[in-house]
Amino acid sequence: MHVRGFVATLLVGLLGVCAGCGSGGGGEGPPPKPEPEVTLPGAPTEVQAQAGVRSAQVSWKAPASNGGGAIVKYTVTGTGGVTTTTTGATSALVAGLADNTSYTFHVRATNAAGDGPESDASAPVTTLALPGAPRILEVFPGNSTLQVSWAPPDSDGGTRVHSYVVQLLGAATPRSEATMSTSVQLTGLTPETEYQVVVRAVTAVGMGPPSAPRLSKTRCDNVGWTKLPQVSVEAELRGLVAGDFDKDGKPDLAGTRMAERTVASYLGQGEGRLRKQGEFGVGADPQQVLTGDFNNDSLLDVVVLNTRSQTVSVLPGLGNGDFGEGRGALTGAGPWAMTTADFDGDGNLDVFTVNTSLSTGSSTLSWMQGNGFGALTRQDFNLPFVALTVATADFDQDGHLDVALPASLVSDVYVYFGSGDSSSFRSGARYPAQNQPKHVAAADFNHDGRADLLVTSKGDSFNEPAVSVGLGRGNSTFEPAKRFAVLGEVGALLVADFDQDGHLDVAVTHDESKTVSFLRGLGDGSFAARQDVVLDAMPRGLAAGNFSGGDRLEVMVSQVGSTSLALLTTACLP
Repeated sequence: MHVRGFVATLLVGLLGVCAGCGSGGGGEGPPPKPEPEVTLPGAPTEVQAQAGVRSAQVSWKAPASNGGGAIVKYTVTGTGGVTTTTTGATSALVAGLADNTSYTFHVRATNAAGDGPESDASAPVTTLALPGAPRILEVFPGNSTLQVSWAPPDSDGGTRVHSYVVQLLGAATPRSEATMSTSVQLTGLTPETEYQVVVRAVTAVGMGPPSAPRLSKTRCDNVGWTKLPQVSVEAELRGLVAGDFDKDGKPDLAGTRMAERTVASYLGQGEGRLRKQGEFGVGADPQQVLTGDFNNDSLLDVVVLNTRSQTVSVLPGLGNGDFGEGRGALTGAGPWAMTTADFDGDGNLDVFTVNTSLSTGSSTLSWMQGNGFGALTRQDFNLPFVALTVATADFDQDGHLDVALPASLVSDVYVYFGSGDSSSFRSGARYPAQNQPKHVAAADFNHDGRADLLVTSKGDSFNEPAVSVGLGRGNSTFEPAKRFAVLGEVGALLVADFDQDGHLDVAVTHDESKTVSFLRGLGDGSFAARQDVVLDAMPRGLAAGNFSGGDRLEVMVSQVGSTSLALLTTACLP
């Protein structure tokens, strides 16, 4: 064989043999490399927590050993068993926690081999709390508003108070209003209505508890008369006075009957009703009637001015609405009006009458001193003017009562200053008044503890009929009078706090228009705009009392030719 062919044949054989070297049929190769063994991961480290709103943000560091396998999740467990998981991240938000509660957290890592050990606990953290209750500082009422101010809560619960909610509770329509301030004005409320106000603070956690409630009543700036059903008294009455004659806590009524020469008594039944008790004889043409304890037995008596017989009659109260036989005492000639007071300070009620004789034109002031047993002793003082009414007060604050009298024909008011004894006046003073003053009253209209002087006057071509108030200075002088227009010459005058707002008001009658007018006192010596109500007949006497048992004084009004009394009360007008 040729050498070259032999070599080729040998190579082919060798290739055939080596072709099976990598097959199973060939010789044994090296063993495969084994997979690494995965063990449990270690514990995470440096677990920290930060409290939030019903949650906590937990973070940690991965374990020093992952056990040879990838960590597929972390499990965060908090106090009480609350858990959350994350896939690989080293922080997690744990939600669903309770407010204002302390929590600690553990973290465990998980790989293919399973759950590793828990980490050490985090430092405890406390979740945020609801804010505390604000404290209401003031609720200032307006006509249909409430101005509410408050102090922030002592605790904000760990997060900023971002707003407040003011709520009205118990109202016909519950209402709430949110604000970022610590004061708010609630508008659109119903005048003269009581509201309960609470305030709540609001944070990201939520709305905190309410403040202590504050009750406040909106004002009514438009008050006037409203008519209640008329009250039948089965007789035409003239002068009226109210008092608790039977000591049952309900106001009763006494009224004069001119033609019958009697004074009739009526016992209050509540709800504006009266029951006639009896009639008691007095003098001729009884006009004015007043009350007082003239015999010091703690029972109300009545004193009646009888114009035609020119006497006053003192009738002792018996405590059941009846009156005993009256004691009469002569006045000066032509009595027009009277008032009562303990003028000499002896503890016994006295009576003053102003008198003008139609035959002679002379005028007197009769001081009828009480003896504490129902009897009166008279002394007269000549007046250089005609007076139709009289009032008493301590105008100079010397501790002794003084007497004020309007001089109707010369448009002045005279004040005679008491000396404190039983026989004289110390001195007198004269003050200008508007046209033909008729009524005079003394009261503290501006709450300064000094007696002020109210005078009514007729109108003329230059001045409207008016009620004027001169504020007393306490030294026998007065500020310039403020005038408030009325419909016409005043027939009857009554001063009282009719709407029970703490300020004295004035009621006046006008015969021609059959009207009773209400002047609401504002507490500074001035009055709101006059409110009028028209009656069915001409008004005569006025008496104030809580005849219906409500929270306001009502006014009984006698009417000419009527056997019923008009009953008026103050109300909030639209």
